[in-house]
Amino acid sequence: MARARGGSPARRNLLLALTGEPWRLQRSAPGRDFVGGLFGRFRAGYDRAPHDGRAAEIVALLTEERPSLTGQWRCRAVGEPAPCVVETDGGGRRPRTVACALLRPDGTDGTAVLTVSGAAPSPPVPWDG
Repeated sequence: MARARGGSPARRNLLLALTGEPWRLQRSAPGRDFVGGLFGRFRAGYDRAPHDGRAAEIVALLTEERPSLTGQWRCRAVGEPAPCVVETDGGGRRPRTVACALLRPDGTDGTAVLTVSGAAPSPPVPWDG
């Protein structure tokens, strides 16, 4: 898994970043599914190295920092995230609509590229006020 900048290696985890400010992808069904798929891919990787303590450290940190997703962090399923379009809540800034996908350019488990790009925003909801 790629890591965001700053802090200890466990704190630089992509799942922690995508479920925190300003992304909070778990706030929508497509975002929750995408985060769950990313975690499934992470789990598939660390299940091959059960004695590597780094994975357990990351899962413990995810559980501590994002307790609302504890059920997801305890899930034993493995898999791949399906591409999705999700609106972030903006973390105090303007919400953004982004398209997320995990690509495997060489078709193996060893290489993955996460893409997050701007997408067309959802149509505005009419206001009758």
